[in-house]
Amino acid sequence: LCVMSFQLPSLNTNELRPLQSFVDTQGFKKPTSYQNWVERSLDNLEYYKVNYVALWVAVYFAVGFFSQYWLLFAVAVAAGAAYYLVKIAPEPLLLQDKKISIDLNKKYAISCGIYFITVWLFGLWSDILALTLKALILVVAHASFRQRTLVQNTEKIVKTTIQAGIDKTA
Repeated sequence: LCVMSFQLPSLNTNELRPLQSFVDTQGFKKPTSYQNWVERSLDNLEYYKVNYVALWVAVYFAVGFFSQYWLLFAVAVAAGAAYYLVKIAPEPLLLQDKKISIDLNKKYAISCGIYFITVWLFGLWSDILALTLKALILVVAHASFRQRTLVQNTEKIVKTTIQAGIDKTA
């Protein structure tokens, strides 16, 4: 008696997908129709979302490192503020003899505010717009032309089946 073992792929969509799968040039083909392009793009955006965030960050740092040092300074200031607020700052914070308790999301929002103030002070808005457009073009091109993998198709079938079962019982 032959028993086949089949392990379902991880349904965790918040993980970095293998780089080999992400950059495999054999898997890039032109979509056959508008509907195919939309489905492929949405599936790839969901499946590779962590890879796309990593790509976005890599573009920011690569371009910032080679052309705009002030942009890296703004990121470093915001990262330093986030580190201070999350790891070092006393809880609750003392501000003009008042104790202020700030949850984690607000601390990150404050760090983002510091980043935007730094960007504004150094006049980096056009650089950020250019970097954002470059990263967006890379992400859209990859999502549009990358064919779905077998693992991607299997995950989609499993999710659809699970969702259908949940909808049936509800």
